[in-house]
Amino acid sequence: NGGPVVTSEGHPIELVSKGTDIVFYVGEHDGSPYATKEMKGRATIQDGGKTVIVPLIPASPNMMKGKLEAELSPKAKVVFSATAHDHSLTARYAGE
Repeated sequence: NGGPVVTSEGHPIELVSKGTDIVFYVGEHDGSPYATKEMKGRATIQDGGKTVIVPLIPASPNMMKGKLEAELSPKAKVVFSATAHDHSLTARYAGE
């Protein structure tokens, strides 16, 4: 989908931000979509001297979505945190 990908516990997690929408695509170890239906998560964003926590909700088939107050700047630092099926996933995305 064109965003940066970070691997957590063997799961590739891609960050895509468009306008005020933020989406994380979660993959299985083999790269196939990971079902996020039971997943709970959040994104912690540091941008422009502010830290904001954005709740994420599951969306089919393998997405975790949230709404931002403003578009991410290129320097934004984003941390994805989620739990599902008795394990935790964390992915860190550093801005430019």
